[in-house]
Amino acid sequence: MVGIGGTTRAASSTERALRLALRGAEAEGARTRLFGGTFLHSLPHYAPEHGERTEAQLELIDKARAEAKIERMDQVNLADKKEQSGK
Repeated sequence: MVGIGGTTRAASSTERALRLALRGAEAEGARTRLFGGTFLHSLPHYAPEHGERTEAQLELIDKARAEAKIERMDQVNLADKKEQSGK
């Protein structure tokens, strides 16, 4: 289970709530990974026109894909566009 914090501020109320939820999941046997405020703050701005990704970006992408069973992130972008256009 992947938890992605809602802000870039470490120990925000959102991050504390997320940590609590992940601890509950761990107690039930789930493997978890939190990408909290400090981690999010370390990421460069998203710029899809730049093909290079940092190790941190690749870790976040890999964990999210694995948990969501997504083969390619562009599938998500395509689905979002269809939903937004109402098609």
